[in-house]
Amino acid sequence: MPHYCHLATNLDCPNCGTLVYDLVYFQWGFSPGYLLDDDYLYHVGDAIQWQETKDGSVLPWVYFLQRDGDTITLQGANLGDPAIRNLLVRAEANFFWQQPEERQKCQICNMVFEGAIVE
Repeated sequence: MPHYCHLATNLDCPNCGTLVYDLVYFQWGFSPGYLLDDDYLYHVGDAIQWQETKDGSVLPWVYFLQRDGDTITLQGANLGDPAIRNLLVRAEANFFWQQPEERQKCQICNMVFEGAIVE
């Protein structure tokens, strides 16, 4: 299952202004997992968070594992590279579809949404 970061923001229909989503899933920064974790919920203007290693360094594109005997547990992931400072990330999970008829539409005006960008 993929890891996601979560941004609390209103995504309104560009055609009629109806609220479509108030949470955006994206993949950049430290993510503790797939599900929303309030400790890692972003708001507009927040700095991207990264998980440090024990020596204080930040590794890009890495999963963090914890071993307890024979059991290995995934503890999160750094998705992306913190050296990249100016970037646009596609919000994908909200708008994922396999067939054209599954595309997200505004409940009021029926406008089709193709995606969102987090800057």
